[in-house]
Amino acid sequence: MIISISDKDNNIKIWNINDWKCILNIKNIYKNGGIDSVCFLNDNNKNYIITSNDDCKRNPESITIFDFNGKKLKEIKDSNYDTYFIDTYYDNKLSKNFIITGNISYPRSYDYSSSKLYHKYSDDNNKEQFYMSIFDKDDILKLIESSSDKFIRIWDFHSGKLDRKSTRLNS
Repeated sequence: MIISISDKDNNIKIWNINDWKCILNIKNIYKNGGIDSVCFLNDNNKNYIITSNDDCKRNPESITIFDFNGKKLKEIKDSNYDTYFIDTYYDNKLSKNFIITGNISYPRSYDYSSSKLYHKYSDDNNKEQFYMSIFDKDDILKLIESSSDKFIRIWDFHSGKLDRKSTRLNS
């Protein structure tokens, strides 16, 4: 399967990669703004679609979860930020799914099960994050984020503390 989004049309489509047929079209996801990012989540062998919203700093809506029938299942509490990047991470040690987001200000993580904020990764001058990744180093989960302020930050995923910050990258 391949997922595509249309910010302008405010919809998501899932395509069968074998025959390129559209197998799901979810329309009018958000009332305000558009969809900037989307990802899949597998929870207990069931697949879900997670969407994020960007409303140009006016009134962004919450992260929303859909099933593969297009039914809206839930929203993540306190997640109504302009969100440019969204992904999921399954922590094997905790047997728990997390949602990670790149936003207009700070990266955030959410506990999928409780639908609540897990951490806000706050530094003095965070700017928009357009990409993030998680890796396990010496049994400590690290969140790496690149930001429009030209810094790369590495966070301890579970404590939320800044581990390292790169020197400013050239343009």
